[in-house]
Amino acid sequence: MANSDLPIRFSDETYATKFEVSRALGTSLVDTIWSNILNYRSHFTRVLSLRNIEKNPLNVVLTPSILERCNALERKLNKVFLRYARMDENDPGKRKIKVDNYAKILYWVAKKYNLTVSESFLHTLILSNISALTPEQMILQRYQDALKTLESHPHDPLDENFFANMYSLLTGNPELVSLYRENEIGDVGQKALIGRMYVAAPVERLPDMMENYLDFIQNSDLGTVVKAILTYFFFVYVKPFEYHSEEMAILSAKCVLAHGDYDDLAAILDLESLLSYNQDQLTRIFTEVQKTNDTTYLLVYVLDLAESIASDLLDRMTNISMSNVKSEFYEAERPAPKPVEVVKPAPEVVKPTVDPQRVYEKPVEASKPVEVAPVKPREVVAPTPAPVVVEKPVEVAKPSVAPVPSYENSAPLEGLNFEMKVALPTMPIGLDEKDAARIEENLLEINPKLKRGEAYFYARHCTIGKYYTIAQYKKTLGCAYETARTSMDHLVYEGYYRKEMLKNKFIYTPIPRR
Repeated sequence: MANSDLPIRFSDETYATKFEVSRALGTSLVDTIWSNILNYRSHFTRVLSLRNIEKNPLNVVLTPSILERCNALERKLNKVFLRYARMDENDPGKRKIKVDNYAKILYWVAKKYNLTVSESFLHTLILSNISALTPEQMILQRYQDALKTLESHPHDPLDENFFANMYSLLTGNPELVSLYRENEIGDVGQKALIGRMYVAAPVERLPDMMENYLDFIQNSDLGTVVKAILTYFFFVYVKPFEYHSEEMAILSAKCVLAHGDYDDLAAILDLESLLSYNQDQLTRIFTEVQKTNDTTYLLVYVLDLAESIASDLLDRMTNISMSNVKSEFYEAERPAPKPVEVVKPAPEVVKPTVDPQRVYEKPVEASKPVEVAPVKPREVVAPTPAPVVVEKPVEVAKPSVAPVPSYENSAPLEGLNFEMKVALPTMPIGLDEKDAARIEENLLEINPKLKRGEAYFYARHCTIGKYYTIAQYKKTLGCAYETARTSMDHLVYEGYYRKEMLKNKFIYTPIPRR
């Protein structure tokens, strides 16, 4: 690979340290290459108002690839939030998502404190308060209380009152004497400095650093995801509290996400894996950030984690939605064949000479008049056209692929040639496949938001006064039921159909287009 490509490779494809570049290239002579990499990164570096312990500004490098990853994660989180917000609070699916995510969160908290907990214990703790908790297990109950407070008040300001409220819940002490740490961490003589790397901020620096953080978070124009990750870094780096600074880092990052229009969803995102998963790598990343003041190393690491969390949530919501749709679909479709099954035995009973019973009853009613007997068998034969009537709707449905109203059976030719109206007034009436294909192409040209399948279906099912179903879309396009439902709802959103409820299923009727 040419040297000119190395800066992009080690900045966009993977955000590597100097040591990682040396190891990847198999040589220690990488000073020139590393200078080129730093020069490339400088074009995308954002110097932050957030400062380190020595009052030097931190920075973040948002190369095109990293910026796109941030935007992609925010789009995915938006999608997750919209689905989550549409779910009713009493929906069993939403309750299951909440309980499962709370269980994941508490598992990671328990692992940090070396607590052995079972899945059943966590579910019991979440669904009902357990009075017989050991002192070590109380952190799980307290952390859950903090999450529920954040979930129920997602828009509370991120300020010292928020920190005090969360910290009181975590410590179980509602009356705080002081908010920030008053004792040094590590050797006081070294001011918590080991090998030129700080374990935590000195106590005298805490008020200024926290004020600097609040000013940064309120005035920065960075994206929500970036600000949340920087919040997590800052709290773990500074350790402003006597206890639970890492937990406060996660809760504060979730508060930033909640303010970024993710509301109560932010509370159930299981970012708590940062507390106890892959701690050796996290330690190396924090060391590199302190050495370089470049927070991008942590940013790209947490982006991977957050993307997997969002994807997992989205998949579970999709599965729940599909299971609900399937149950509704089968409940709606199963009753339909029952009357057909009842109709079929009727002609079978007529065919196998069971008529003598009816013939026996009929001569009893009119045994004397001989001429009446042949009339009554004709009345008995009259039900035999029933199976023919069942077949005719199938033949009539082929041209329109829609449920045919009863009035069309009386004059199908007149309905096709003169009375049927198309939702697109400028298009020809009495459409054949060529006309439908032209409508399809026209729809795609005037509305690029439509998918090819949606345009294909609408072009052949746009007769005013008719009603179409999701099952018809599924059959016409040969797709999954969930895809058909989503496509029909998108056509409703774009103004092509009106959605109505008929008994226990939805039907769609075209809206006139102007």
